[in-house]
Amino acid sequence: VVWSQTSWRWLEVKLTELGMLASPHYRFCFVLDRTSMFSVVSTRRGTQKTFKHQVKPLEIIWRKFPQYRWSRRNTVHVDDLSRNFALNLECGLKIKAY
Repeated sequence: VVWSQTSWRWLEVKLTELGMLASPHYRFCFVLDRTSMFSVVSTRRGTQKTFKHQVKPLEIIWRKFPQYRWSRRNTVHVDDLSRNFALNLECGLKIKAY
């Protein structure tokens, strides 16, 4: 599964340029863009300041496709923005931006 905070138009361009859509080495179940994300309000660490940001709620995938038995026990959310893990902290693996 690929889930990007980008619009579908640019996500498709990125995946095509990387050769991932046509390559037999990659097999995606599906691809999600920013339209499947929603906003939440979080508090910054060490302060009481709040901010609004988008999140990738993995629960959508887990509930929509129960036949695959995806869950918080077998899902790794790889992202360069740790705020995207807000609803699934235990699944997050932060990496450097591509």
